[in-house]
Amino acid sequence: MRVKLQLVISHDDGHEETVTDVITLTKNHQRIEHLGLSLAESKQLLGTLQRHILQQQVWFDRIRGGLVPHNMAPNV
Repeated sequence: MRVKLQLVISHDDGHEETVTDVITLTKNHQRIEHLGLSLAESKQLLGTLQRHILQQQVWFDRIRGGLVPHNMAPNV
């Protein structure tokens, strides 16, 4: 089974939506201990989510504050 997780960020104004592929896992669930996420997969997922969310928050605050033109926001 393949599991693909995406992060979708919509700003409060509703004008911009960013879709980012976060992680794609191939899960072998033949044994009970393979169910769910492993500790390593969980750590990787959390780290990736934190990085993408933080990057979007910083860019949005910089755009809102006029430090970066709106059309220069990254597609993360």
